[in-house]
Amino acid sequence: MIKPESIRLDGRFKKQAKVAFGKYQLDIGVLQNKPHKVAASKGRGLRSFAGGPVRKTSRSTRGTISEVSERVRKNTGINLYTRPFKSKKNRDILNLIKRFMELCTGRGQKKRLENAMQAVVRNPILRGDYGGNKASTKKTKGFSRLMIDTGQLFKGIIAKVTVKNNVSK
Repeated sequence: MIKPESIRLDGRFKKQAKVAFGKYQLDIGVLQNKPHKVAASKGRGLRSFAGGPVRKTSRSTRGTISEVSERVRKNTGINLYTRPFKSKKNRDILNLIKRFMELCTGRGQKKRLENAMQAVVRNPILRGDYGGNKASTKKTKGFSRLMIDTGQLFKGIIAKVTVKNNVSK
């Protein structure tokens, strides 16, 4: 099992978690930092995303998605990149381990492992494992999905697996 203390946040950007196992480097977080589009007014309506509502975006931008990620973690006190690994009953982690072992034994694909890593971080958000929004935020957004407003942060959470050829022993 992956120990949470072996996962460290990238100190330069504070936007991802990294872990290395032998020749494999696993990264999860906002790896492609893009401008963050401001949410449109509630009057413009909502759209459907990942099984629930999200606000539409406007054309104007403010900051980047990694800055939003950092603010969300600071404001909620939840590190969405490492907290899912602390759960002992998380089926997504079992799938991640299965996909990692398949890759190590030559029977798996990097893309499947990357998808499994994304599921470990994204699924608790979708399930609402971290709770809901405050009443004032719910009123502003028009719904209560913690860590999901326009869906940009959620979509920005991606995983990357790098296989190093030369590993020192």
